[in-house]
Amino acid sequence: MTRPRNTSNSEKVITVTKADFPLHCPTADQASWNMHPRVYLIVNQNGKAICPYCGTNYTVSRKN
Repeated sequence: MTRPRNTSNSEKVITVTKADFPLHCPTADQASWNMHPRVYLIVNQNGKAICPYCGTNYTVSRKN
């Protein structure tokens, strides 16, 4: 998983690989004080998912 760019949650993009599945938000590397309830995400046909709580965008790497 790559680190997100330093932006607001609605603009945060995290690239994930198959090793990160099942995909959920928040991820294990996020600070515990900043967490919302864990939600499992469904990746669409374009290889993207958006967290309904914080708006983080997840993109599946096509290199794996």
